[in-house]
Amino acid sequence: MISVKSKIRLAAALSFVLLLTCGKIYAAFLVESFGSRAAGKAGAVIATIDDASAAGWNPAGLANIKEPSALFEYYSPFSGLPGVSLDYMLASLVYPYPEIGHFGISYSVFRGDGIYCEHALSLSAARELNDWIPDFGKVRVAAGVNLKYLYHGYDWEPMDSGDPILNDPITKKDGAGAFTADLGFIVEPVEQLPLGLSFRNIIPADIGLKEKDSVPFSASLGAGYRIYDAGYFKSITPELSFIYRDQVWGDPSDKIKLSAGVEAWLKHPSIGIRTGLSSDEVAFGASYGMKAMENISMQLDYAAVLPFTPLSDHWGHHRVSLSANFFR
Repeated sequence: MISVKSKIRLAAALSFVLLLTCGKIYAAFLVESFGSRAAGKAGAVIATIDDASAAGWNPAGLANIKEPSALFEYYSPFSGLPGVSLDYMLASLVYPYPEIGHFGISYSVFRGDGIYCEHALSLSAARELNDWIPDFGKVRVAAGVNLKYLYHGYDWEPMDSGDPILNDPITKKDGAGAFTADLGFIVEPVEQLPLGLSFRNIIPADIGLKEKDSVPFSASLGAGYRIYDAGYFKSITPELSFIYRDQVWGDPSDKIKLSAGVEAWLKHPSIGIRTGLSSDEVAFGASYGMKAMENISMQLDYAAVLPFTPLSDHWGHHRVSLSANFFR
């Protein structure tokens, strides 16, 4: 007979999966939102992303980063729900090499109350292609790629060693990992009008413990417009984006996410405000930038994300990230 402790632990692990899906069923690595700044636009950043979280959205966005940059983010999904403890952390570093390209490394971890975890390590590279392919003329073209290792695991301890559930093949493994890759492009056919295209998980990544369980391929398309020197604002950047996730389950509508967002930066001081709306959530955000040292600037980003879920006690996510730019 399975012990009560084991039943509770297994039920908790299953509840994390159900909680994350909120009626929609996905494989692991459901968390596909990187950086508080992008979260404040509901993910409408495929064409305009320009901070150290770019690898998570469109690796070609690394080519928009002009100085060495670092970013750290933490948030607790579904905060406010009694008895639920979920944590997500992201650390990312981008270093542009003149005439060579832009390179980055990022690491993210998602934890569920010590029972479940997801780890993602990504190595990234991006470059503008105009000087390589002069035929592009005035059309700005950038391309980027991520090489990723994804791992998810379960902690079956402390279970009673005599529990029959431990004889099940699924509990014989603590976790599974696989390599995959992303590919992205940004094309600016007209000045201030970038178009973004990103393909994620283009190499099948089977992370099943017992049966095949591949992280789904996804494709993203975005169109933005950069408005400069608009009254009190240094810049205003609206964007529309479309994300398709090719999982083999769920309704067709579950595979599609549409997002619209806008970000605006004041001329003085360095304050940014943003908002976004998607088929899954509504979001708001703000940023404050300051000069920490002569050659270092810091930026604090905040986002409040309110998902459209049936969880009456859930008031959304509060996300905070801190970034730094190092001027050479």
